[in-house]
Amino acid sequence: MFRSILSWFAIVMVSAYSVQAANQESSIPAPPDASQYSAVLKRYCVTCHNEKLRTADLALENMDVQDVGENVEIWEKVVRKLRGFTMPPVGMPRPDEHFYESFADYLETELDRVAAANRVAGEIARQIVTHLKWVFGSVRSDEGEPVGYSRTGMLVSNAETLLLDAMG
Repeated sequence: MFRSILSWFAIVMVSAYSVQAANQESSIPAPPDASQYSAVLKRYCVTCHNEKLRTADLALENMDVQDVGENVEIWEKVVRKLRGFTMPPVGMPRPDEHFYESFADYLETELDRVAAANRVAGEIARQIVTHLKWVFGSVRSDEGEPVGYSRTGMLVSNAETLLLDAMG
């Protein structure tokens, strides 16, 4: 009886954390229109950084400026190049200085948004595991070892195994 009450408590806590995550994600303001950045990126960058040439082993032609979360590492490199005014190279046609600042600001904002969303999801998962451990205890095998393995090969308790299975 006590375990079933605790199980329902865990379900309520998981639901509460899910609602909290949804509220936090919806409070993040929408990104500005990125079509202007896509056009300038195609004009000044894709001429060298395309699938055919792959200058510096970088292809920007199929990159989506509106979805920086797909290629965070690449967009961080682009921000560094924009902040340093190093691309396009000297002697090549370049956008005006305002574009460099504006596009770098946009990318940094989007990268921060992606990082914040990932941080919220990670924190909620950690809190759920903590509550499940509290509810179910650290279930161990007869030898006193944790019962199960995570996808990375780490030993985990039954509560963590159940959570990992539920998360897919």
